[in-house]
Amino acid sequence: MSLMLEPPIDDDEVKELYKAVEIYLQRVEGKKAKPFQPKLININPNVIPLSKQLYYSLRNRLELIEKYKIRDKEKILRLLTTAFSLTEKISIKELTVLKEIVNNPETPYYKIAKKIGMAPSTVINLARRLERKVNLRYTLLPDYTLFKLRHYSIIFSIDNNIAPSVTKFLTSPFTLTINIDTFAQRDRRWGWASFIVPNQPEILSRFHRWISRFQKNAYYLRIMEITKIAYGINLDLYDGTRWIFEDYAWSYGLFELMREHWELFKPQRVYEYKNTPIKFDDIDFIIFSFLIKNEKFSLKKMQENLADFGIKRSISDISKRIKKIKLLNIPIMISFSGLDLTDMLTVHIECNNESKEILLRSLSQFPMYWLYPHSYGLFAFLLMPRGTAFSYVYLFEGIRSEFEDVVIIPRYTNLGGRLNARDLIKFWNTEKQKWIVPNNIFR
Repeated sequence: MSLMLEPPIDDDEVKELYKAVEIYLQRVEGKKAKPFQPKLININPNVIPLSKQLYYSLRNRLELIEKYKIRDKEKILRLLTTAFSLTEKISIKELTVLKEIVNNPETPYYKIAKKIGMAPSTVINLARRLERKVNLRYTLLPDYTLFKLRHYSIIFSIDNNIAPSVTKFLTSPFTLTINIDTFAQRDRRWGWASFIVPNQPEILSRFHRWISRFQKNAYYLRIMEITKIAYGINLDLYDGTRWIFEDYAWSYGLFELMREHWELFKPQRVYEYKNTPIKFDDIDFIIFSFLIKNEKFSLKKMQENLADFGIKRSISDISKRIKKIKLLNIPIMISFSGLDLTDMLTVHIECNNESKEILLRSLSQFPMYWLYPHSYGLFAFLLMPRGTAFSYVYLFEGIRSEFEDVVIIPRYTNLGGRLNARDLIKFWNTEKQKWIVPNNIFR
Protein backbone atom coordinates (compact mmCIF):
# COMPACT_ATOMS: atom_id res chain seq x y z
CA MET A 1 0.00 0.00 0.00
CA SER A 2 1.40 3.42 -0.94
CA LEU A 3 1.96 5.77 1.97
CA MET A 4 1.26 9.47 2.20
CA LEU A 5 4.65 10.83 3.26
CA GLU A 6 3.66 14.43 2.74
CA PRO A 7 3.17 16.11 6.14
CA PRO A 8 -0.60 16.53 6.76
CA ILE A 9 -0.15 20.02 8.25
CA ASP A 10 2.12 22.99 7.59
CA ASP A 11 4.35 22.84 10.66
CA ASP A 12 8.14 22.72 10.77
CA GLU A 13 8.37 20.15 13.57
CA VAL A 14 5.89 17.82 11.88
CA LYS A 15 7.69 18.25 8.56
CA GLU A 16 11.01 17.31 10.16
CA LEU A 17 9.47 14.26 11.86
CA TYR A 18 7.95 13.07 8.57
CA LYS A 19 11.34 13.47 6.90
CA ALA A 20 12.96 11.40 9.66
CA VAL A 21 10.34 8.66 9.28
CA GLU A 22 10.80 8.64 5.49
CA ILE A 23 14.57 8.25 5.83
CA TYR A 24 14.20 5.41 8.31
CA LEU A 25 11.75 3.55 6.06
CA GLN A 26 14.14 3.96 3.13
CA ARG A 27 17.02 2.51 5.18
CA VAL A 28 15.01 -0.58 6.13
CA GLU A 29 14.00 -1.02 2.47
CA GLY A 30 17.69 -0.96 1.48
CA LYS A 31 17.44 2.37 -0.31
CA LYS A 32 20.04 5.07 -0.10
CA ALA A 33 18.92 7.82 2.28
CA LYS A 34 20.02 11.44 2.14
CA PRO A 35 22.03 12.89 5.04
CA PHE A 36 19.78 14.24 7.80
CA GLN A 37 20.58 16.35 10.82
CA PRO A 38 17.60 16.85 13.19
CA LYS A 39 17.07 20.35 14.55
CA LEU A 40 13.61 20.34 16.12
CA ILE A 41 13.14 16.69 17.10
CA ASN A 42 15.22 14.31 19.19
CA ILE A 43 15.23 11.51 16.60
CA ASN A 44 18.06 10.72 14.21
CA PRO A 45 16.87 8.08 11.69
CA ASN A 46 20.42 7.44 10.48
CA VAL A 47 21.59 5.94 13.78
CA ILE A 48 18.48 4.03 14.91
CA PRO A 49 19.02 0.24 14.48
CA LEU A 50 17.15 -1.28 11.56
CA SER A 51 14.06 -3.17 12.67
CA LYS A 52 11.19 -4.60 10.66
CA GLN A 53 9.12 -4.31 13.84
CA LEU A 54 9.60 -0.54 13.92
CA TYR A 55 9.22 -0.33 10.12
CA TYR A 56 5.74 -1.88 10.17
CA SER A 57 4.74 0.11 13.23
CA LEU A 58 5.62 3.40 11.52
CA ARG A 59 3.81 2.41 8.31
CA ASN A 60 0.74 1.47 10.31
CA ARG A 61 0.72 4.81 12.11
CA LEU A 62 1.17 6.79 8.90
CA GLU A 63 -1.80 4.93 7.42
CA LEU A 64 -3.92 5.74 10.47
CA ILE A 65 -3.06 9.45 10.25
CA GLU A 66 -4.03 9.47 6.58
CA LYS A 67 -7.16 7.32 6.97
CA TYR A 68 -8.60 9.20 9.92
CA LYS A 69 -7.49 12.63 8.74
CA ILE A 70 -5.68 13.48 11.96
CA ARG A 71 -4.58 17.09 11.77
CA ASP A 72 -3.72 18.01 15.36
CA LYS A 73 0.01 18.66 15.73
CA GLU A 74 0.46 17.18 19.20
CA LYS A 75 -1.45 14.05 18.29
CA ILE A 76 0.57 13.49 15.12
CA LEU A 77 3.84 13.95 17.04
CA ARG A 78 2.72 11.54 19.75
CA LEU A 79 1.59 8.86 17.30
CA LEU A 80 4.90 8.81 15.44
CA THR A 81 7.46 9.50 18.17
CA THR A 82 6.15 6.82 20.54
CA ALA A 83 6.81 4.22 17.86
CA PHE A 84 10.57 4.69 18.29
CA SER A 85 10.57 3.37 21.88
CA LEU A 86 9.02 -0.04 21.18
CA THR A 87 10.23 -3.45 22.24
CA GLU A 88 9.27 -6.67 20.51
CA LYS A 89 6.67 -8.96 22.08
CA ILE A 90 5.59 -11.09 19.12
CA SER A 91 7.45 -11.54 15.87
CA ILE A 92 6.35 -10.06 12.56
CA LYS A 93 5.81 -13.56 11.13
CA GLU A 94 3.68 -14.56 14.11
CA LEU A 95 1.67 -11.35 13.81
CA THR A 96 1.17 -11.87 10.06
CA VAL A 97 -0.20 -15.38 10.62
CA LEU A 98 -2.33 -14.28 13.58
CA LYS A 99 -3.93 -11.51 11.53
CA GLU A 100 -4.86 -13.95 8.77
CA ILE A 101 -6.32 -16.42 11.26
CA VAL A 102 -8.34 -13.70 12.97
CA ASN A 103 -9.66 -12.26 9.72
CA ASN A 104 -10.27 -15.63 8.03
CA PRO A 105 -10.88 -18.22 10.78
CA GLU A 106 -12.38 -20.79 8.42
CA THR A 107 -9.49 -20.68 5.92
CA PRO A 108 -7.20 -23.75 5.98
CA TYR A 109 -3.57 -23.20 6.86
CA TYR A 110 -2.35 -24.18 3.40
CA LYS A 111 -4.45 -21.40 1.82
CA ILE A 112 -3.19 -18.90 4.39
CA ALA A 113 0.36 -19.99 3.54
CA LYS A 114 -0.24 -19.42 -0.18
CA LYS A 115 -1.76 -15.98 0.45
CA ILE A 116 1.08 -14.66 2.60
CA GLY A 117 3.93 -16.42 0.77
CA MET A 118 4.99 -18.86 3.46
CA ALA A 119 5.42 -22.62 3.44
CA PRO A 120 2.41 -24.48 4.89
CA SER A 121 4.68 -26.11 7.49
CA THR A 122 5.85 -22.65 8.59
CA VAL A 123 2.28 -21.42 9.05
CA ILE A 124 1.36 -24.56 11.03
CA ASN A 125 4.40 -24.17 13.28
CA LEU A 126 3.69 -20.47 13.83
CA ALA A 127 0.04 -21.24 14.65
CA ARG A 128 1.13 -23.84 17.19
CA ARG A 129 3.58 -21.36 18.67
CA LEU A 130 0.71 -18.85 18.97
CA GLU A 131 -1.36 -21.47 20.76
CA ARG A 132 1.35 -21.63 23.42
CA LYS A 133 2.26 -17.96 23.39
CA VAL A 134 -1.15 -16.24 23.39
CA ASN A 135 -3.49 -19.19 23.98
CA LEU A 136 -4.86 -18.97 20.42
CA ARG A 137 -8.17 -20.85 20.14
CA TYR A 138 -10.75 -21.54 17.47
CA THR A 139 -14.23 -21.67 19.02
CA LEU A 140 -17.79 -22.05 17.77
CA LEU A 141 -20.28 -19.24 18.33
CA PRO A 142 -22.26 -20.33 21.44
CA ASP A 143 -25.65 -20.48 19.73
CA TYR A 144 -27.75 -22.30 22.30
CA THR A 145 -30.95 -21.72 20.32
CA LEU A 146 -29.97 -24.85 18.38
CA PHE A 147 -30.69 -26.75 21.59
CA LYS A 148 -34.09 -25.24 22.39
CA LEU A 149 -32.64 -22.58 24.68
CA ARG A 150 -32.94 -18.78 24.67
CA HIS A 151 -30.25 -16.36 25.81
CA TYR A 152 -31.10 -13.61 28.32
CA SER A 153 -29.05 -11.01 30.15
CA ILE A 154 -30.00 -8.65 32.95
CA ILE A 155 -28.25 -5.50 34.13
CA PHE A 156 -29.12 -4.20 37.57
CA SER A 157 -28.27 -1.73 40.34
CA ILE A 158 -28.61 -2.86 43.95
CA ASP A 159 -27.92 -1.69 47.47
CA ASN A 160 -24.36 -2.45 48.51
CA ASN A 161 -25.64 -4.26 51.61
CA ILE A 162 -27.43 -6.96 49.62
CA ALA A 163 -24.63 -7.55 47.09
CA PRO A 164 -23.45 -10.75 48.86
CA SER A 165 -26.90 -12.32 48.45
CA VAL A 166 -27.03 -11.73 44.68
CA THR A 167 -25.11 -14.90 43.86
CA LYS A 168 -27.37 -17.06 45.98
CA PHE A 169 -30.53 -15.70 44.37
CA LEU A 170 -29.39 -15.75 40.73
CA THR A 171 -27.54 -19.07 40.74
CA SER A 172 -29.20 -21.88 38.81
CA PRO A 173 -28.11 -24.70 36.48
CA PHE A 174 -29.01 -22.35 33.59
CA THR A 175 -26.91 -19.38 34.79
CA LEU A 176 -24.00 -18.49 32.50
CA THR A 177 -22.38 -15.77 34.61
CA ILE A 178 -22.98 -13.35 37.51
CA ASN A 179 -20.84 -10.21 37.86
CA ILE A 180 -20.82 -7.16 40.09
CA ASP A 181 -18.76 -4.00 39.84
CA THR A 182 -15.92 -3.20 42.21
CA PHE A 183 -15.78 0.50 41.39
CA ALA A 184 -19.13 1.67 42.66
CA GLN A 185 -20.72 4.42 44.67
CA ARG A 186 -20.62 3.79 48.38
CA ASP A 187 -24.25 2.72 48.68
CA ARG A 188 -24.92 1.08 45.28
CA ARG A 189 -23.39 -1.44 42.93
CA TRP A 190 -24.03 -2.26 39.30
CA GLY A 191 -23.99 -5.81 38.04
CA TRP A 192 -25.14 -8.11 35.28
CA ALA A 193 -25.94 -11.76 34.78
CA SER A 194 -26.65 -14.03 31.81
CA PHE A 195 -28.78 -17.14 31.45
CA ILE A 196 -29.88 -19.70 28.91
CA VAL A 197 -33.52 -20.66 29.40
CA PRO A 198 -35.50 -23.55 27.87
CA ASN A 199 -37.63 -22.24 25.02
CA GLN A 200 -40.85 -23.63 26.43
CA PRO A 201 -43.73 -21.33 27.48
CA GLU A 202 -44.19 -22.57 31.04
CA ILE A 203 -40.46 -22.44 31.86
CA LEU A 204 -40.00 -19.02 30.20
CA SER A 205 -42.93 -17.67 32.23
CA ARG A 206 -41.41 -19.06 35.43
CA PHE A 207 -38.03 -17.51 34.58
CA HIS A 208 -39.56 -14.05 34.05
CA ARG A 209 -41.45 -14.25 37.35
CA TRP A 210 -38.20 -15.23 39.06
CA ILE A 211 -36.40 -12.18 37.64
CA SER A 212 -39.37 -9.97 38.63
CA ARG A 213 -38.92 -11.06 42.25
CA PHE A 214 -35.26 -10.08 42.06
CA GLN A 215 -36.33 -6.69 40.69
CA LYS A 216 -38.05 -5.88 44.00
CA ASN A 217 -34.59 -5.58 45.59
CA ALA A 218 -33.07 -3.50 42.78
CA TYR A 219 -32.94 0.23 42.12
CA TYR A 220 -32.80 -0.57 38.42
CA LEU A 221 -33.20 -3.71 36.36
CA ARG A 222 -33.37 -4.31 32.63
CA ILE A 223 -33.89 -7.76 31.12
CA MET A 224 -32.79 -8.32 27.52
CA GLU A 225 -33.14 -11.25 25.19
CA ILE A 226 -29.92 -11.72 23.25
CA THR A 227 -30.48 -12.89 19.68
CA LYS A 228 -27.30 -11.73 17.92
CA ILE A 229 -23.69 -10.80 18.52
CA ALA A 230 -21.03 -8.72 16.80
CA TYR A 231 -17.54 -9.89 17.73
CA GLY A 232 -14.12 -9.00 16.41
CA ILE A 233 -10.42 -8.30 16.94
CA ASN A 234 -8.66 -5.35 15.32
CA LEU A 235 -5.09 -6.56 14.99
CA ASP A 236 -4.35 -3.73 12.56
CA LEU A 237 -4.01 -1.65 15.72
CA TYR A 238 -1.25 -3.92 17.07
CA ASP A 239 2.27 -3.65 15.71
CA GLY A 240 3.76 -6.67 17.47
CA THR A 241 4.85 -4.63 20.46
CA ARG A 242 2.00 -2.46 21.63
CA TRP A 243 -1.53 -1.35 20.79
CA ILE A 244 -1.83 2.08 19.24
CA PHE A 245 -5.58 2.20 19.71
CA GLU A 246 -5.46 4.73 22.53
CA ASP A 247 -3.31 6.97 20.35
CA TYR A 248 -5.57 7.20 17.32
CA ALA A 249 -8.87 7.05 19.21
CA TRP A 250 -7.90 9.96 21.43
CA SER A 251 -6.25 11.70 18.51
CA TYR A 252 -9.63 12.49 17.08
CA GLY A 253 -12.27 11.34 19.49
CA LEU A 254 -13.97 8.11 18.50
CA PHE A 255 -17.51 9.40 18.26
CA GLU A 256 -16.58 12.68 16.56
CA LEU A 257 -14.67 10.60 14.02
CA MET A 258 -17.68 8.36 13.52
CA ARG A 259 -20.06 11.23 12.89
CA GLU A 260 -17.84 13.19 10.51
CA HIS A 261 -16.41 10.24 8.58
CA TRP A 262 -19.19 7.67 8.59
CA GLU A 263 -17.94 6.20 5.32
CA LEU A 264 -14.71 5.05 7.01
CA PHE A 265 -16.58 2.59 9.20
CA LYS A 266 -17.56 -0.71 7.62
CA PRO A 267 -20.97 -2.13 8.52
CA GLN A 268 -20.22 -4.57 11.30
CA ARG A 269 -20.90 -8.25 10.68
CA VAL A 270 -23.55 -9.35 13.13
CA TYR A 271 -24.03 -13.05 13.82
CA GLU A 272 -27.67 -13.90 14.40
CA TYR A 273 -28.65 -16.92 16.43
CA LYS A 274 -30.29 -19.49 14.17
CA ASN A 275 -33.28 -20.09 16.44
CA THR A 276 -33.91 -23.38 14.61
CA PRO A 277 -33.61 -26.24 17.11
CA ILE A 278 -32.06 -29.49 15.98
CA LYS A 279 -32.85 -33.00 17.12
CA PHE A 280 -30.20 -33.90 19.69
CA ASP A 281 -29.32 -36.01 22.68
CA ASP A 282 -27.20 -35.39 25.75
CA ILE A 283 -23.97 -36.42 23.99
CA ASP A 284 -24.54 -33.93 21.16
CA PHE A 285 -25.00 -31.15 23.69
CA ILE A 286 -21.87 -32.06 25.64
CA ILE A 287 -19.81 -32.21 22.43
CA PHE A 288 -21.15 -28.76 21.50
CA SER A 289 -20.12 -27.48 24.94
CA PHE A 290 -16.56 -28.60 24.14
CA LEU A 291 -16.56 -27.09 20.64
CA ILE A 292 -17.51 -23.62 21.92
CA LYS A 293 -14.32 -23.78 23.97
CA ASN A 294 -12.03 -25.28 21.33
CA GLU A 295 -13.29 -26.11 17.84
CA LYS A 296 -10.03 -27.86 16.94
CA PHE A 297 -10.11 -30.58 19.59
CA SER A 298 -8.76 -33.79 18.06
CA LEU A 299 -11.12 -36.78 17.96
CA LYS A 300 -8.90 -38.52 20.51
CA LYS A 301 -9.04 -35.52 22.84
CA MET A 302 -12.81 -35.31 22.43
CA GLN A 303 -13.07 -39.01 23.28
CA GLU A 304 -11.03 -38.41 26.44
CA ASN A 305 -13.20 -35.44 27.41
CA LEU A 306 -16.35 -37.48 27.03
CA ALA A 307 -14.80 -40.25 29.11
CA ASP A 308 -14.36 -37.73 31.92
CA PHE A 309 -18.15 -37.32 31.79
CA GLY A 310 -18.56 -41.07 32.05
CA ILE A 311 -19.47 -41.36 28.35
CA LYS A 312 -17.76 -43.98 26.18
CA ARG A 313 -18.10 -43.57 22.43
CA SER A 314 -16.09 -44.74 19.43
CA ILE A 315 -14.02 -42.33 17.39
CA SER A 316 -16.35 -43.01 14.46
CA ASP A 317 -19.47 -42.06 16.42
CA ILE A 318 -17.83 -38.90 17.79
CA SER A 319 -16.74 -37.92 14.28
CA LYS A 320 -20.30 -38.25 12.95
CA ARG A 321 -21.67 -36.12 15.78
CA ILE A 322 -19.09 -33.39 15.28
CA LYS A 323 -19.77 -33.38 11.53
CA LYS A 324 -23.51 -33.03 12.20
CA ILE A 325 -22.87 -29.94 14.34
CA LYS A 326 -20.40 -28.38 11.91
CA LEU A 327 -22.81 -28.87 9.00
CA LEU A 328 -25.02 -26.32 10.75
CA ASN A 329 -22.51 -23.67 9.58
CA ILE A 330 -22.09 -22.16 13.03
CA PRO A 331 -19.62 -19.24 12.75
CA ILE A 332 -16.08 -19.86 14.00
CA MET A 333 -14.69 -17.26 16.39
CA ILE A 334 -11.05 -16.68 17.29
CA SER A 335 -9.93 -15.96 20.82
CA PHE A 336 -6.56 -15.36 22.42
CA SER A 337 -5.19 -13.88 25.62
CA GLY A 338 -2.22 -11.71 26.38
CA LEU A 339 -0.73 -9.10 24.03
CA ASP A 340 -1.32 -6.67 26.92
CA LEU A 341 -5.11 -6.69 26.47
CA THR A 342 -6.09 -6.73 30.14
CA ASP A 343 -8.75 -4.05 30.72
CA MET A 344 -12.41 -4.91 30.18
CA LEU A 345 -14.95 -2.12 30.00
CA THR A 346 -18.63 -3.08 30.20
CA VAL A 347 -21.13 -0.59 28.79
CA HIS A 348 -24.90 -0.77 28.42
CA ILE A 349 -26.50 1.92 26.25
CA GLU A 350 -30.22 2.34 25.68
CA CYS A 351 -30.93 4.04 22.37
CA ASN A 352 -33.00 3.97 19.18
CA ASN A 353 -32.20 1.77 16.18
CA GLU A 354 -30.34 4.49 14.28
CA SER A 355 -28.03 5.17 17.22
CA LYS A 356 -27.59 1.43 17.70
CA GLU A 357 -26.22 1.10 14.17
CA ILE A 358 -23.81 3.99 14.76
CA LEU A 359 -22.63 2.42 18.01
CA LEU A 360 -22.12 -0.96 16.36
CA ARG A 361 -19.80 0.62 13.82
CA SER A 362 -17.88 2.82 16.24
CA LEU A 363 -17.41 0.34 19.09
CA SER A 364 -16.15 -2.24 16.59
CA GLN A 365 -13.01 -0.06 16.39
CA PHE A 366 -11.87 -1.23 19.84
CA PRO A 367 -9.03 -3.80 19.93
CA MET A 368 -11.35 -6.67 20.92
CA TYR A 369 -15.09 -6.45 21.39
CA TRP A 370 -18.31 -8.36 22.01
CA LEU A 371 -21.41 -6.34 21.11
CA TYR A 372 -24.94 -7.56 21.84
CA PRO A 373 -27.63 -5.46 20.14
CA HIS A 374 -31.08 -5.96 21.67
CA SER A 375 -34.52 -4.35 21.54
CA TYR A 376 -33.57 -1.57 23.98
CA GLY A 377 -30.11 -0.74 22.68
CA LEU A 378 -26.65 -2.29 22.96
CA PHE A 379 -24.73 -4.28 25.56
CA ALA A 380 -20.96 -4.02 24.97
CA PHE A 381 -17.85 -5.69 26.36
CA LEU A 382 -14.69 -3.92 25.23
CA LEU A 383 -11.21 -5.34 25.83
CA MET A 384 -8.42 -2.79 25.65
CA PRO A 385 -4.76 -2.20 26.52
CA ARG A 386 -3.56 -2.27 30.10
CA GLY A 387 -4.37 0.85 32.08
CA THR A 388 -6.73 2.44 29.53
CA ALA A 389 -10.21 1.38 30.69
CA PHE A 390 -10.67 4.23 33.13
CA SER A 391 -9.66 6.75 30.46
CA TYR A 392 -12.50 5.52 28.27
CA VAL A 393 -15.00 5.88 31.08
CA TYR A 394 -14.78 9.61 30.35
CA LEU A 395 -15.37 9.03 26.64
CA PHE A 396 -18.69 7.36 27.44
CA GLU A 397 -19.51 9.87 30.16
CA GLY A 398 -19.13 12.53 27.48
CA ILE A 399 -21.88 11.02 25.32
CA ARG A 400 -24.27 10.19 28.17
CA SER A 401 -26.63 13.05 27.30
CA GLU A 402 -27.00 11.80 23.72
CA PHE A 403 -28.65 8.50 24.66
CA GLU A 404 -31.60 7.43 26.76
CA ASP A 405 -29.40 5.75 29.35
CA VAL A 406 -25.73 4.79 29.72
CA VAL A 407 -24.33 2.36 32.31
CA ILE A 408 -20.54 2.12 32.57
CA ILE A 409 -18.74 -0.58 34.59
CA PRO A 410 -14.93 -0.18 34.42
CA ARG A 411 -14.07 -2.95 36.87
CA TYR A 412 -15.96 -5.99 38.11
CA THR A 413 -15.75 -9.31 39.92
CA ASN A 414 -17.21 -12.58 38.71
CA LEU A 415 -19.40 -14.05 41.43
CA GLY A 416 -20.21 -17.33 39.74
CA GLY A 417 -22.47 -18.93 37.20
CA ARG A 418 -20.15 -20.77 34.83
CA LEU A 419 -22.39 -23.19 33.00
CA ASN A 420 -21.77 -26.88 33.67
CA ALA A 421 -22.94 -28.98 30.72
CA ARG A 422 -22.92 -32.14 32.84
CA ASP A 423 -25.42 -30.62 35.30
CA LEU A 424 -27.55 -28.90 32.67
CA ILE A 425 -28.10 -31.89 30.41
CA LYS A 426 -29.77 -33.79 33.25
CA PHE A 427 -32.88 -31.76 32.48
CA TRP A 428 -33.04 -32.80 28.82
CA ASN A 429 -35.41 -35.58 27.81
CA THR A 430 -34.16 -37.00 24.51
CA GLU A 431 -37.22 -39.13 23.89
CA LYS A 432 -39.66 -36.22 24.29
CA GLN A 433 -37.16 -33.69 22.86
CA LYS A 434 -37.96 -31.20 25.61
CA TRP A 435 -36.47 -29.73 28.77
CA ILE A 436 -37.99 -30.95 32.00
CA VAL A 437 -37.10 -28.48 34.73
CA PRO A 438 -38.17 -29.06 38.36
CA ASN A 439 -40.31 -26.41 40.05
CA ASN A 440 -37.56 -25.57 42.54
CA ILE A 441 -35.54 -23.98 39.69
CA PHE A 442 -36.47 -20.37 38.84
CA ARG A 443 -38.53 -20.37 42.03
